[in-house]
Amino acid sequence: MAIEGELLSGIQELQQASDLDIAIRDFSTRSHLGPHLVRLAAADMACDTLWEQNATVITGNLQTDTYQEGLLRAIGFDPQEPGLKAAQQLRVERRALLDKPGRNTVLVLGEGALRGNVGGPGIMAEQLGYLLDRASELGEDKLDIHVAPFKYGPTVLGNAHMALKRETADGTPAPFLAYEELPMYMDRENCSIVPAENLGLMARTLQGAYDRALPYEDSLRMIREIRHEYLRAI
Repeated sequence: MAIEGELLSGIQELQQASDLDIAIRDFSTRSHLGPHLVRLAAADMACDTLWEQNATVITGNLQTDTYQEGLLRAIGFDPQEPGLKAAQQLRVERRALLDKPGRNTVLVLGEGALRGNVGGPGIMAEQLGYLLDRASELGEDKLDIHVAPFKYGPTVLGNAHMALKRETADGTPAPFLAYEELPMYMDRENCSIVPAENLGLMARTLQGAYDRALPYEDSLRMIREIRHEYLRAI
């Protein structure tokens, strides 16, 4: 069974669980995927809107294969380890979700994610080019990208993700699941589910980062400028 189908079969179980962390651990054991990946997939596959803020890295569903490999090596993982194959496959399937009808993604990237120089200037130029290509293909309505420059201060405080579903009477997306992670995001113990009573606070935090970041067109312009810097450095 494809990883997406395997995870979709457990979405209802996760949604109805009284203790989501326990449910995720149980499901991750059965599916042979780490809790971190199950959190990602549960949020990604069950939502209408995905809000993400990433201070330090390009978000997983917009990473190129070479960027992902460079990132894994930078944090001490061997991309060729058999245990990472499921993670790599899931990342491919997450990328495809960006094209899902009725689905939109809101992304706030810290300038540090663009200047991280993961794998060297060639890989970063390719990565930022891919980010720009996807923005062009999907359009602002489906992929709303904003950059928080260094000069704005700590606009983006970490890496956080919130899945929203259109469950309210007026069609406004309502919080479904959120989690936040420390910069060493592949360390699965550093990820935590946000308690249901704190979802409103998380939504306001993400909205605040969005409001303070550069507008859409200015953000794309900044990504282009930084990409050109990498190209000149090759």
